Amino acid sequence: MTGYSHIAQDAPPHAFLWDPATGIHDLGTLGEKYSSGTGINSRGQVTGESTAADGNNRAFLWDPVNGMQDLGTLGGSGSSGADINDAGQVTGQSQNADGLSVTFLWDPETGMQDLGTLGGGYSSGSAINPDGLITGSSETAEGVLPRAFLWSPANGMQDLGTLAPFPSASAGYGINALGQVTGETETIEVPHRAFVWDRASGMKELGTLGGRGSAGFDINASGQVTGTSEPADGTTRAFLWDPAFGMLDLNDLVPPDLGWDVLEEARAINDAGQITGYGFINGQARAFLLMPSVRTDIPEPGTPAPMMAALLVFWLLGGRCRFRAGWTGPSCCLGSQGMPTVDDGPRHRSDHRDRTGGCR
Repeated sequence: MTGYSHIAQDAPPHAFLWDPATGIHDLGTLGEKYSSGTGINSRGQVTGESTAADGNNRAFLWDPVNGMQDLGTLGGSGSSGADINDAGQVTGQSQNADGLSVTFLWDPETGMQDLGTLGGGYSSGSAINPDGLITGSSETAEGVLPRAFLWSPANGMQDLGTLAPFPSASAGYGINALGQVTGETETIEVPHRAFVWDRASGMKELGTLGGRGSAGFDINASGQVTGTSEPADGTTRAFLWDPAFGMLDLNDLVPPDLGWDVLEEARAINDAGQITGYGFINGQARAFLLMPSVRTDIPEPGTPAPMMAALLVFWLLGGRCRFRAGWTGPSCCLGSQGMPTVDDGPRHRSDHRDRTGGCR
């Protein structure tokens, strides 16, 4: 898995690669002090962003042979990588020659391509699947409220809509090999809610853990979604949503004696059901890896599906990185009314609307 970790107290974070055999490994930077890993493929290639020698953040591709490579920009000063597939294709966001931040597709053979917008002045790619399909968010020609999109080489950028009439906003954060998308949608009246979108059924709300809001960050080939949601007490809890069982609090599915205070965000899930994200242990923020394991308990006949789902438990391996819940660099997010905002400096991820950075 990848993410970022502080290399010393109060020092800027560096991107890391963690694997079970060697633990956590510092991936370095593009010349300055900051880097962050946001996407990783099965070949161990990592993408993210790092501050270059000119002081601007740039999208990078890291691999064990060549180290960290600057992927450049679309003619502007900065860029940021968000995700990478097994073909080594990267998506993210870059400034173009007009100073606008738009979605890019970087390919090892053709370099960086501008994927445009849904008619507005801004877009950002969040995730890419094995076939090169991309999801993210974009402004539309009708207004500044962004919409989730699905981009394909054949059809370009498609508006995935929202769960309510205008004014409303949506953003895509994860996409699986089947082209299913997860993310969040919101209106001025209704808080943000996690969704799953597919071509057959359109957009479906996933609900919450009993509170006001939720957001889906990633989806695997089984249609399982990970993300974060508020329970009734207004705290922040990591969730797993399953097509059969619905939304489950991951804190209820891990052994209680592991010492974790709370698992707050589940950032990614792979096709084996392994989940990564961050939470707090002994008051300190830490990355985690959840390993699914099915207990041998045999439920009583007639046990409700949610109760049967609780028989799935996760063994949790705590990352030893010091993981700060924040991100530094140019980004766009949904503001308090679903409005896109741009921040070129440090920001504390205090709510669910800032989706750049973290562990994958």
